Amino acid sequence: MNDSVYDLGNVDKKTISAVSAPPGAAAGRGSGRQQRSIGSWLRRPTGSVNSHLAVATHVAGRGEPWRELDMGASLSLFLPGMGQIVRGRPDLGFLFLVSGALLGSLTWAAWTTRAGLAQTLPLLGLSRAWGLRTLLILYGLAAVLHITAVVGGITRRSGGRPQVGFLAITSALVPGWGQALAGRVWRAGLCLGGLWAVGFAWLMSSPPLQMAMAEQNLILPAGMEFITSPLVLYTGPAVLWAVAMSDAFHGRDTEV
Repeated sequence: MNDSVYDLGNVDKKTISAVSAPPGAAAGRGSGRQQRSIGSWLRRPTGSVNSHLAVATHVAGRGEPWRELDMGASLSLFLPGMGQIVRGRPDLGFLFLVSGALLGSLTWAAWTTRAGLAQTLPLLGLSRAWGLRTLLILYGLAAVLHITAVVGGITRRSGGRPQVGFLAITSALVPGWGQALAGRVWRAGLCLGGLWAVGFAWLMSSPPLQMAMAEQNLILPAGMEFITSPLVLYTGPAVLWAVAMSDAFHGRDTEV
């Protein structure tokens, strides 16, 4: 029995697949691209899904200040070093914590033993004024440590900041807090520097320090007498708080 052989020539692969495909396959071919897109989305890594959820949460929570608070800056504002710890830098955070504790201990030791230091310093060839100078140096180091910890804990951001009213309230509580929450690094540092300057003026005019200076027959230099004047003691804080609140409320979105 002879079988007939037919030459089909060059047949396209798409034609072969269409002919050999079972019934109903052509009907579902139009939705294949959609199926592939859904399958590829389901096969995405978890990080991609989390990023979409983060964007959705950010959009849903826009305008709600408690969803966008910078906890690193806030914690370092009240306890230097904690902001670095929560941001994944425990080594730097513990360095700030230990340095702050060391400065506090040295300040307490210098203040409680000021009478003995006043008698020991002349034996070392130093004037008794170095006891007061030591306290002022420790105060300056504490100010630098605190400002550095807060500024280092600020997260730079270009959008999605808390409401301006909330920023103004936080700056009214602590000048520079609202700037830190908004991600304005330099403005937060300037406000905190002004706060430490105001504290220095009130420290120099405090009765305990005035009594300690009188016991050692020490007086302020001629260039520092204006620090204890009522104009500086009362006008300085008023200006600082007004500027901090106004800057937090009307400040620009980006620093220059």
